[in-house]
Amino acid sequence: MNIPFVREWGSWIVFLSSSIIGVLIGIKTSPLSIDFKNIFLLLIGMSIIMNVKAPLSSIIKSKDIYNLNLIWAILYLLTGSLIILFLILGTRPVLQLSFIIILIIVYFLLVSITREHFLLSELIAFAIITSSSYVMYYYITGDPEFRLYIAVLLYFSASVFKVRMRLRMNAFYRILMVSYCTFCAFIYSLLSISLIPLIPLVENILSSITLKRYSLRHTGYVESIKGVIFIVLIVLLWSY
Repeated sequence: MNIPFVREWGSWIVFLSSSIIGVLIGIKTSPLSIDFKNIFLLLIGMSIIMNVKAPLSSIIKSKDIYNLNLIWAILYLLTGSLIILFLILGTRPVLQLSFIIILIIVYFLLVSITREHFLLSELIAFAIITSSSYVMYYYITGDPEFRLYIAVLLYFSASVFKVRMRLRMNAFYRILMVSYCTFCAFIYSLLSISLIPLIPLVENILSSITLKRYSLRHTGYVESIKGVIFIVLIVLLWSY
């Protein structure tokens, strides 16, 4: 039996990186209220929900809702949601997580109307994936810290523009890449977040200036290394 699951390893790296950031900064903020078993279960629950994308994308592409993919989608959604609700209900208001449901609905509406790799669809997908930083931090501290979520979302969304720039290498996407990095710095400053964690984005700007082409695999490795640097910097420098 073919079990559908998200096969884009880049998405999993962003998801795990965002989760790690939420956990580490949550521990840094509230070091006395840590239950690592529940944190692990919460990670499992979010991972299961993330896999809903695979069967639902297949349903949208085939335009046939009555197939095995629907069963998998329902199974993933129910299992993941029950785990998350079991852990959060009674300890944290669930309403603080409602924006994630809205993002998921908007994402699948966009994919059904346009296509999976439409720019806005990919950006919303990253907003969903990086929300793991918000969920982890919120679960540990009880504080709905949107500044952290925005910081993580903005950084990792740069990879969407980076891949498109690498595929096209035209003036529009190169200018867009530089503009986006500048926008990230502006929002960080506006939210009183240290700009130092954005240092890895310097490579994005340099890549947009040079004309040298790299394979997407090479780009993936570079983005992974930069992601580790970002995690270390934002955890060390995050103030609350």
